[in-house]
Amino acid sequence: MNRTDQSFIHLLERLVNALKLMGVQVMLSGVPVSLAEHSYINNRLFELEVGYVQNLAEAFSNLGYELKKTIH
Repeated sequence: MNRTDQSFIHLLERLVNALKLMGVQVMLSGVPVSLAEHSYINNRLFELEVGYVQNLAEAFSNLGYELKKTIH
């Protein structure tokens, strides 16, 4: 694991903790495989206790909303 990966997870932890402090339900999507394959990063992501979703539509669905496509 390189220094950039360590910096990323540190900044992500700070961001998630700040959002939780504000009462935000945090969900992640699109975690790169290159990051998730490292056991240290994988463990840190697990410890953040955030939701994981495939896409934005799934995130909204988890919050009780539905994305609809409109034609103008």
